[in-house]
Amino acid sequence: MSIKYSKFNYNLIVFFIIIINIPSGMAVDQYTPSLPAMVNFFAVDKGVMQWTVSLYLLGLALSQWICGYYSDYHGRRKMLFPTAIIYLLGVLLCIFAHHFWMILLGRLIQGIGAGIFSMLAPALMGEALDEKDVPRVSGYFTISYSLVPIIAPVIGGYLQHYFNWQANFIFLFVICFLITIIAFIWLPETRSIETKTSREFGFFKLFKDSFEVICNLNYLRSVLSLSLLWSVIPIFGILAPFIIQNLLHQSAKVYGQYALFIGLGFLLGNLFNNILIRKFDHFKIILVSLFLVIVISIVQSIFMFANMLSIVTVMLPSVLIMFFIGIVFPLLFGGAAVAEKKLVGVASSLIGCLICLGAFVITFIISLFEAHPAVTLSLSFLILSVISLVLQIFNKNS
Repeated sequence: MSIKYSKFNYNLIVFFIIIINIPSGMAVDQYTPSLPAMVNFFAVDKGVMQWTVSLYLLGLALSQWICGYYSDYHGRRKMLFPTAIIYLLGVLLCIFAHHFWMILLGRLIQGIGAGIFSMLAPALMGEALDEKDVPRVSGYFTISYSLVPIIAPVIGGYLQHYFNWQANFIFLFVICFLITIIAFIWLPETRSIETKTSREFGFFKLFKDSFEVICNLNYLRSVLSLSLLWSVIPIFGILAPFIIQNLLHQSAKVYGQYALFIGLGFLLGNLFNNILIRKFDHFKIILVSLFLVIVISIVQSIFMFANMLSIVTVMLPSVLIMFFIGIVFPLLFGGAAVAEKKLVGVASSLIGCLICLGAFVITFIISLFEAHPAVTLSLSFLILSVISLVLQIFNKNS
């Protein structure tokens, strides 16, 4: 039995669907323009500061998987407030950190608290909206979802340039606090009592169902490809600040402005995908796009090994790579979404979890290397795109 809402509450739910991803989305890389300054502040190796991205992704991966399942049983509203408090505590720990382990712990806690923000929008769309409104609201959410990572580094660059690295975490605290307070006052519960009480609840069942989904090789290969390609974004976030600020001697503000083009490249690729899928076979689009990513990565690697380091050789190939990944990403996401027919709900919740978990592993490994950051950047793009292409060829032939 669906819940009936007043016009005000219904419009408020729509508003929350559009903005609810902001705390988790901005927290990934808004502060990355501050990474070089944080290295100096804490007097540690850059690899340690790069772990702040990896640990956030680890917390986000695990929490959104569990939050999605747990909120199906207990309700969205009851899950939002305790997890939001966890997020805010993590941010406070980052703001007042005076030792590197405090910032690492704060980022992990922040990621754990961010899980509910990542999965809430699809849940609200599925259970609270009239079916006729879903396409329109989904479009608004997609625009918001795409714009957040685009503008986040720009904001972070200006905050670092005019204030300090703590200002970025203060900004995240204010954003999350305001959204949580508004939700506490006005957001209704959207999970019906009949649905909540009829669900079988148990973590053993969650693990059992998740394992069954992962054993679907077509699903697993699609999600692995998604994870590898999405990892390009945090990889750029942990390496490019040191390249542009330390090696090319630009300010944090300038880095934030350049990072804007990475997000725009991905967004334009998404938009161009809508044109291509009407005219060409989906697998051919994936094949050609990933092949072009490999070629561009090889060219960028040659420039980096030849020590031809400049804004053009770093940014132009990176933006083009993000453009072609933006073309491929919706196709891979759709492939993963339909690969598992039996346990659709668990499969959907696992997609975000496995993407972030894969990004955690990849960024953590990269942070252990002491190689030239520009070389690491281009080789990472190359290796990840080659593996993604191989996985998709196996998917096609299976």
